[in-house]
Amino acid sequence: MRLTAPAGGIVLRRCPCSFCRRTGALAYSDPDGRAHLTARAEDLTIYQFGEGACDFLLCRNCGVFVAAVSGDAETQRCVLNVAGLDPDLAQDCAIVPLEAAGEDRSGRKQRHASRWTPITFSDPRIPHRLKTLTPPLQAAGSV
Repeated sequence: MRLTAPAGGIVLRRCPCSFCRRTGALAYSDPDGRAHLTARAEDLTIYQFGEGACDFLLCRNCGVFVAAVSGDAETQRCVLNVAGLDPDLAQDCAIVPLEAAGEDRSGRKQRHASRWTPITFSDPRIPHRLKTLTPPLQAAGSV
């Protein structure tokens, strides 16, 4: 993972959801930064839950939560799990609680678009596997 960080330092967020609490995730994003994930599609498991506003990328080999990705086909954005990628980095960072209570799926997508880090992938197959980039199937007879 390559990442640019703001000059003002890194502030990490602690999400209150059960998944993030169990994994000890500490989230980092910078809307003005850039992230590039170097991984093969077959080395990632994609997990989605709750409002379905983002896809969680998990390492298929070790199980670590790497990043959550949201967006559309042209603009993917991510939040990185610093605790899973570089646990020592978290020791020198401020940690604040994530404030997202009461958000619906639309609100979460808007927050992701405005606050998360743009991401690119070394393997062009990865974006095609992301559920949030694939339009939901419509029920028969719906418009």
